[in-house]
Amino acid sequence: MRGVIMKTSIVTTLNPKGQATIPKRVREILKIGAGDKIEFDIEDNGIKIRPILNLESAFGRVRPKHMPEDFKKLRKSFEEKVAEEVRKEV
Repeated sequence: MRGVIMKTSIVTTLNPKGQATIPKRVREILKIGAGDKIEFDIEDNGIKIRPILNLESAFGRVRPKHMPEDFKKLRKSFEEKVAEEVRKEV
């Protein structure tokens, strides 16, 4: 969700042990489920809760900065350049 500013307010209640259930809608927004780790950032006026992603769960969420090159085309181009240099030397 980087680059998208989203503001949602959802209220939940602490149980006698001081625990709060993360509402389903929040879990859906954060794409978290049972066993996932979350981080609480404590600030002056409240807290931020964010998921801690491991490599496996983050797979597919990160897009490359540049599209991967077609290595067959890259190799062919390289071979053509080398062949051209060899022809110039002969």
